[in-house]
Amino acid sequence: MTSRCGLFRVIGLLYALLLPGCALPPIDLSPAPRPDFPEPRVSRSSLTIAVYYSPEFSGARLNDTFQGITFIHQPGSANTALFDRVLESSFRRVIRLHEPPAKGRIPAEVDAIFVPRLVRFSSHSSTPIPADGITRTAQFEIQVLTPELEEIDAWEVTASSPKPDGLGWQHDRFYSLVYRNAAAQLLRDFTTRGKLVARLQRQDRQVALSTDTQLAGRAVSIMYPGARSIENDATESNFVSCLAEPLSTSLPQATMVPPRSLRDALFPWLDPVVIPKDRESMSILLARPAIREASMAAGIRFLILMDANTHNADRGPGLAFCGLGGCLGGASNARTTRVRADVWDLSAANHLGTLEATEEGRITWIMLLVPVPIISPTEGNACRKAADSLRPLLDRN
Repeated sequence: MTSRCGLFRVIGLLYALLLPGCALPPIDLSPAPRPDFPEPRVSRSSLTIAVYYSPEFSGARLNDTFQGITFIHQPGSANTALFDRVLESSFRRVIRLHEPPAKGRIPAEVDAIFVPRLVRFSSHSSTPIPADGITRTAQFEIQVLTPELEEIDAWEVTASSPKPDGLGWQHDRFYSLVYRNAAAQLLRDFTTRGKLVARLQRQDRQVALSTDTQLAGRAVSIMYPGARSIENDATESNFVSCLAEPLSTSLPQATMVPPRSLRDALFPWLDPVVIPKDRESMSILLARPAIREASMAAGIRFLILMDANTHNADRGPGLAFCGLGGCLGGASNARTTRVRADVWDLSAANHLGTLEATEEGRITWIMLLVPVPIISPTEGNACRKAADSLRPLLDRN
């Protein structure tokens, strides 16, 4: 029955898009499912904090009109579950306030008060007709107060489902990606926002995680930092396979770990929305006790951050003879592939080095009635060169 209704909705959507003035009944997505993301790898502060969820936040119900279609969202329970999880992961104790914060009514043990607000929840598509899906976007505003109700910090977090999939009203994938994205940003912000961290650290008696054990695993994870999404990203999948296959052949004693597995093990720090963009920030991140402990638990020793690009030059002059409804002849142009790999030892948060490999080739166009390209496999050859260079580096460590 569900699939039949889904089919009718697809047909209805097409009619609404193609026939001006026609409208569909509202599509009710209530209630939103609870956020589902891995256990965060963060060091829990010893502070006690309070949180207040207003009725507008915990009972949020929003109408969102897109392409003439009204979506009804009811993300209130998902909102509170999101903040409950990230706060409980970051602080020793979380007290929920049932009334707006007021002087003289804050429990004595509370060190800070968090007040989140939902600014918007919307749908959008990059194309006029959302054949590739509809992206959900949620925007939150977070205010942090002292027990005396003085503002410590305030900021906004905007989270999206990074990669649309399907025709968009099936909320399970969309909502889960939105809330994972929001959780990653919140967990990062709790430890990096200057004013917030400075104020809370005055009272914090945080206990560092043990770092005595040496990481014994030889597992390797290859990741493409430019991935737009944590799942079904074709670019990352192609890049990782290009390097992982020859590397596993030349280094059979190492286990290759998929990038999604490492992201889940070290959540939220390697998700695309929060992963550091420079070497210094990455070094600081990997030195965190929680990251090292999670790496040891997963048995992952090496992280390879890779990038690759191929440049195709303009097609050069060729020779062709045309007639009788077709052409004979040929032309060619150069192509160059470059692969770059930054190698990290997770056991010591140490950058082992950066390797680059370049392969040049050509695209030859043969005219046999229609152009037929013969493409040099520069990507595969460049990845094999990079794998050959990586082997001695990983063997030495």
